[in-house]
Formats: sequence, structure tokens, C-alpha cells
Amino acid sequence: MATMQLISRQAPSKTKILVICQGGNSRSVSCAYLLKYFYNVDALACGWEKNSSETMKLMCDWAQAIIVMEEQFLEKVPEEYDDKTFVLDVGPDVWCNSFHRELLNLCGVGLETLLPRIEEFLAGGIKHEDVPVVKMKRAIDEVTKENV
Repeated sequence: MATMQLISRQAPSKTKILVICQGGNSRSVSCAYLLKYFYNVDALACGWEKNSSETMKLMCDWAQAIIVMEEQFLEKVPEEYDDKTFVLDVGPDVWCNSFHRELLNLCGVGLETLLPRIEEFLAGGIKHEDVPVVKMKRAIDEVTKENV
């Protein structure tokens, strides 16, 4: 009877990116989802509000790069990680749903600009300050009496 042999294979190393928003439920999850499933990046989502400073440090140590989902969240990342923290600002969470089409679109378009620059930084090709802050604008449909 033949038995199956398990062969240990080391998976190719992936870039490790931590994505941080306030609650860790919508914006960071959307961005981490896109990084994992469309860019083949090892990504984790978390919120600064509900994690202890010890947990945040542990996750920041793990990550090669950190993305915050609002520029003001830079102050929530421990200072020693400033040199690997980048901004993809999609604004405040108005979606409350990590798979909202608009949020996924904002994250996806923003990552098209930001991710190649982060990869170039990690490869030593550019300096941290040469990676842009990416600010996305929402397309808001105004409802007026005339078009209701």
C-alpha cells in the first residue's frame, strides 16, 4: 500500500504589510483584503482603538511596511516605526462594511499608486520621504429635491 510522503516546501517570502484604521473592521480590512488576494501580499488589518500598545508593537515589529488609512493615524503608530509607515487616506469610515464597493474602489485605486512605491522603498530604490501620501476623494452624489 502506497503512503503519501509529505515534503516540506518553503513558500516564497511575501511582503508583510500591516494596515491600520481606527476600529480595524472596515477600511483596514478592505485594504488588507485587496493586498492579500489581488497583490499576493501577506497583510493584516487592525485597529488602533481596540488593541493594546503591546499588541500594536508586536504587529508593527512583524510588518515590513505599515499603511494607515487616515493621515491623522500616523500619531497612533509607535514612533520607532515611522520609517516604515505610509498613508493611504480614504477619509473617515462612512461605510461600516469592508466590502462596500466604493471603499474597495478607493483602496484599490490608492494601492495602484502606493504599493509600487512601497515595494521600491523596501528594495532600497527610494527613500521613505519619496513615497507619497495618497489621499483619495469620495465621489459623493448630492441628492436634491429636483432629482428625487
